[in-house]
Amino acid sequence: MPKSRHQLTAECFSRDFNVDDAERFLKDDLRWRKSTKIDKLRLEDFADIASSYPVHIDTYDKNGAPVITAISGQWDLRQAHLSGQGQRAQLFLDKVMDEAANQVRRAQHEGKNVTRFHFLLNLDGFNLVQHGCPRCFIGILTFLRSYESHFPGLTDRIVIFNAPQTLQTLRPLVRSAISGHTRRHLKLFGTNKAEWQKYLLEFIDKDQLTEDFGGTRIRYADIA
Repeated sequence: MPKSRHQLTAECFSRDFNVDDAERFLKDDLRWRKSTKIDKLRLEDFADIASSYPVHIDTYDKNGAPVITAISGQWDLRQAHLSGQGQRAQLFLDKVMDEAANQVRRAQHEGKNVTRFHFLLNLDGFNLVQHGCPRCFIGILTFLRSYESHFPGLTDRIVIFNAPQTLQTLRPLVRSAISGHTRRHLKLFGTNKAEWQKYLLEFIDKDQLTEDFGGTRIRYADIA
């Protein structure tokens, strides 16, 4: 039988010999799922958010594990909060993470050796006005807390690249907001394409990645 998201996360905690954390997660997560009605959230139409803040889950690594991809330059976090869409954007991201976790489960059902997913963030276009404003940063921290609380241990690699020098001002605060387990899976690259592209191609085929992520794939849905 394929493992549920709860079982996968509990197993991740158990590998660190932290059974108490696994039990705490299961209880807290069940309460969260009930309060947010996450099962109904899967069916909700987020076209208004997805068009302005695109995130894709249509890429897979060499073993069949799902890969979430996003480009920060396509997101105007400041506008999201000014327009009152901040909370809805957070629900959309929760839905994305939940879908990636469910894709892991489906891959297991197909007999693939997949236990986690990856998250790739291209920081091309990042700037402190649109992404580093006080409300923006609170939104980023909210997302990190949601991931740590409801999807911990389910990401194999978190790869952030094209990080500008201005990001260094936020890095200590972001690192303090995530657990040691998450930090161990986090890889940060600057703007040297040769470096981050080489790393990505170690576990993802080039034809799976679009040009923005160092690949050759054309995502026809993105063509106007």
